[in-house]
Amino acid sequence: MDAFAKALSMRDVDAFLSHFSRRRAFTLLGTIDEPYRAARIKYADLSRELHSGDRSQGWYAEFMGDEDESFALSVASAEHRPWKRVGKHKFVLPDDDANSRMFVVWRKEGPRWVIDTIAIPDA
Repeated sequence: MDAFAKALSMRDVDAFLSHFSRRRAFTLLGTIDEPYRAARIKYADLSRELHSGDRSQGWYAEFMGDEDESFALSVASAEHRPWKRVGKHKFVLPDDDANSRMFVVWRKEGPRWVIDTIAIPDA
């Protein structure tokens, strides 16, 4: 989780992508309103958009942008403190609880851990 947070904080696209499966899509869960909206995103689509050079919209803006709502700025607000484990594979920001609308769920894929779900209130 720490390497993932560091990749986000540094806006390192390749390090960020290294935490996702190339075989199975991950779920981006929009948690601002109920019912939550879920989108399945394939690695190839995420990689192509993050490497496209357009940093003002799309997945780059959502995850790494400079807007107040970006995932990276929320992660940076943790000030290098470790995320809190609140389930078997679910992590929330250090000051949040298990009911947080922002969280990351990991899954084991072969020998490594990859992102299964990212929940973001404004996704």
